[in-house]
Amino acid sequence: MLLGSYNQSVSGIRYGCFIIVNHGVPREVCQDVEQTSKEFFDLPVEVKNEVLATADDFEGYDAGGELLYTSEETEEHLKDTRGQADAKESYQIWPSTSSYPGSTRSGGTKWPRLPQGFRQKYMAYYREMERLTSLIYQLLAIALGKEPQYFEEMNEGHLAVLRLLCYKDNPNVSEGGVRCSVHSDWGPLTLLRQANSDTCGMYLQIVDPLGEWMDVKTRGDEILVNTGDMIDYWTNHRWGAIKHRVVQPEGPLTEPRYSFAYFHAFNPESMADPRDFDPEAPSRPVNQWDYVVRKKVNSMSAGDAE
Repeated sequence: MLLGSYNQSVSGIRYGCFIIVNHGVPREVCQDVEQTSKEFFDLPVEVKNEVLATADDFEGYDAGGELLYTSEETEEHLKDTRGQADAKESYQIWPSTSSYPGSTRSGGTKWPRLPQGFRQKYMAYYREMERLTSLIYQLLAIALGKEPQYFEEMNEGHLAVLRLLCYKDNPNVSEGGVRCSVHSDWGPLTLLRQANSDTCGMYLQIVDPLGEWMDVKTRGDEILVNTGDMIDYWTNHRWGAIKHRVVQPEGPLTEPRYSFAYFHAFNPESMADPRDFDPEAPSRPVNQWDYVVRKKVNSMSAGDAE
């Protein structure tokens, strides 16, 4: 999808998953976050553990994948992985100084002391994802029959987290084994860039409209956009929450897989009602952040997300 012509772009939005090119994110920004991500994940584990994530603050370094799934996803996860944790490393933070509602974080954001320049490069990419997300919401608004600025007000004061992910070769995972378990994202929108999937051979897989698993073979700076549970609910299932996973390819990895997932959520005070986009839908307005939190609270610890 080209982000140059609104008419051309909007005409391609028929399913809650699409690839965008010509998005305007500077190549040097992409390269910088890739390089600093590689340097971070190559650090000794004791250095990475200085910013170890906890269940209380939901940010920092995660060595092996604890993320929460809905109860029905947990059953699918356990069948998919035989109860094994997701085999990957990740790092994420909430850049906002106030973080998210209900956060128990204290002492400031968990920025790692190494590598040099990590914070600046992370935030440069984060800001580009903010800009790009605003543009994508304009396209989605038009596709839903609204004015381009429909989502603008609720996007003020939004919440978002950028997750850096690293999949290193793991001899304990067999060919076809799940490295990131099947799930859908809780919020409205996720932007994913697979930095080197075309060279390492490990891709994100999604469930296509026919219910079959398919590789999403993005290259270089192409960005995959997928809708999550919030948009599924809000649009009365017009755009479903896209289920996805990552599996081990044939043979050992020639290099680690690096990817960058930007998870967006609207202002925590904003409301969503399926009637906003479908007049025939039952009236079930919900607070958007409460909806996301409910997904978390009603879930079980089983793996991680991309």
